Amino acid sequence: MIQAALQVADRLAILISRREEPDEKTFTDVIEPMFRDAESVVYDYASLHLDLIMQIYTHDERDAIIHCLERYRLDFMPLGIQVKTLVAKAVIHHSYGHHNKSIMKFKQGILGIMQGIIRLVEEPTLPLKNYGYIGPTLIHQLYKEPQGSLLDDRSPYVDIAKKQHQAIERAWEDAVEGYAAMKFAFQAARRYETSAAFLVS
Repeated sequence: MIQAALQVADRLAILISRREEPDEKTFTDVIEPMFRDAESVVYDYASLHLDLIMQIYTHDERDAIIHCLERYRLDFMPLGIQVKTLVAKAVIHHSYGHHNKSIMKFKQGILGIMQGIIRLVEEPTLPLKNYGYIGPTLIHQLYKEPQGSLLDDRSPYVDIAKKQHQAIERAWEDAVEGYAAMKFAFQAARRYETSAAFLVS
């Protein structure tokens, strides 16, 4: 998952830095492979999240969940650096935003996915308010509470984990909608060009 996510981040950096509207070559060379990698990342992340929720239900001590998340933190560190850079670039290039709503929705959705993944193992430095979640991250809440048993009440931790995952699902919906609209537009343009060439001949 991390390798695919790093590839998504690399391609998103290219897309964010470009002021011009994406042409079909950019769609084929950058957007399509980014979408495929992002799809893989979302599915892997869903599996990881389900496993994490199961661990919350099966372990009795908060420390066990914290240790699990800390193992992920080391793996996610290179991605965290890239995502923070992407967020900064997105802010810098915001004034050069595209008029094309589909590319904007796609970029925002992919960036939301990247931010959501990092929030799994970091304190809430990357907000996901666009996708309905501004609460504490799971790791932040676990460290905030006194160390001890989960037997009394597991529901707050499960609730946070579910909300974090729902935010990524909403971000993915934006990415899919933006991607589908761009793909349809390029296919329609290609059909029009083919028809026009046929009529001329």
